[in-house]
Amino acid sequence: MKKNEVKISKRNNLGLYFLISFSVFVFAWIINKDINIPSWFTIALSIFSSILILFFGIKSPEVPFYVLVAYVPFNKILSGSFGGFMTALNLTNILIFVTLFCLLVNRGMEPKASKIDHSQRTMDHGKRIVKVKSGFHWLVLIFCLLGIFSVFRGGFYYGSKYVMEFIVPLKRWLTPVFLYFIAYGIVKNKEIFKNTIIIIMIVVAVAGLLAVKEGLDLGDTGSLDSSRVGGIAEQPNMMAAFFVYYMFLYFGFFLMNWKKAGGWALLVPFLICLRGIQVTYSRGAYIAFAFALIALTFIKNKFLFFVMCVGVIFAVLNPQILPGGFQYAITRTEKGGEVFEGAPLESRVDPSAAIRLEIWKGAQEIIKDNPIFGVGYGVFPYVIPYYVSGIGERDAHNTYLIIAAEMGIPVLLVFLLIIFILFKNTFWLYMRTEDRFIKAAALGMLGGIAGMLVANMFGSRLESEEVSAYFWILAGLIIRAVIMKKRKEIT
Repeated sequence: MKKNEVKISKRNNLGLYFLISFSVFVFAWIINKDINIPSWFTIALSIFSSILILFFGIKSPEVPFYVLVAYVPFNKILSGSFGGFMTALNLTNILIFVTLFCLLVNRGMEPKASKIDHSQRTMDHGKRIVKVKSGFHWLVLIFCLLGIFSVFRGGFYYGSKYVMEFIVPLKRWLTPVFLYFIAYGIVKNKEIFKNTIIIIMIVVAVAGLLAVKEGLDLGDTGSLDSSRVGGIAEQPNMMAAFFVYYMFLYFGFFLMNWKKAGGWALLVPFLICLRGIQVTYSRGAYIAFAFALIALTFIKNKFLFFVMCVGVIFAVLNPQILPGGFQYAITRTEKGGEVFEGAPLESRVDPSAAIRLEIWKGAQEIIKDNPIFGVGYGVFPYVIPYYVSGIGERDAHNTYLIIAAEMGIPVLLVFLLIIFILFKNTFWLYMRTEDRFIKAAALGMLGGIAGMLVANMFGSRLESEEVSAYFWILAGLIIRAVIMKKRKEIT
């Protein structure tokens, strides 16, 4: 690339970052001020914006994709449903449709020689022909199809009313997974990869600021439940999971640039997100954060890993040195008072944790009775009262158990295989690439995957668009970057 082209590219990227940052802060301002936007204004603005995005997106399909990435975490609190006069008509679906349309049109406008799918291309590098394929797409597709089957399986036993009731929740569950395919198709070079990562990091930082601001506004209410911050996810545990999944992008870049003065500035948004986790009072997220931090430092530097392990152990043994939220996580879980030696675990923990243990036992019984196909998507809360008396309709508080109970053990195995292959590819990219930006992003993603694995042991934290969308988008980026590296399109 010529010097003038590089300058133009950098100037365009700076303009993009400014525009996205401005838009995200507008979202934050609307949320913070709790402004009620009239439907007519939302409709008019959406039509105008869609036409504008479509105009630029035909030539550059990454443009609507960037807008989608910037907006999707806000889709619950700023739903853009236009008053709800039509099911499924909202900004998320509109942006997905526009992005997909622009991608397909742009592919159709390419010369015939370039229409071969990037994952199937062969490139001659002088010595040998490299053919790169990715079976990861098929695994993700199988996961989606099995999820759809679980709804119709439930309908076979519970009737058509059940199917209609759970079609919309299933769509919200599948939409983030679909974003994997869009991200993979859009990201054709390092520049788009870089821009997408930076947009995600901007949004995560703003989400952290909103959570901290909400925590300050709530203050000490005297009640734990009323003091917990829900943030853009409008639910404390979900908000905490969001931070655990994506805040380690900042830490990955910090570890790769700690020798530079600017690298230390990356700790600021990281610590803002950490404060965001604290004010959610989510014990599962606290544990997931600690595990992710230890896992990431183990990958990066064994001495730093040792220091982190010592620090975590010391903090657990001396919770009084920790901020209030973290003290709560450690001291509340273990029930105070006299407990007989050898008593069941349920009697040695606080009531909230004890109920979860009972639910997990009930979930295991459901899985034993329905090991292959499960009880059907979304049915778990209605079935668990028959296995655990006196608790009513409850969530499983464990992603792995609820997948196995509702969809069957084979679907759980497919899901775990997806996570394993994604982790393996991300680690491969981190070890093989010489590009420091991609290496830092891969390192941060590894920390996020580790945190996600633990966070989902204590709750169903991959079922909402605003929380899980970035996970699947990042998965698309990683798989694309791996292919680009194997084809030697990046260093």
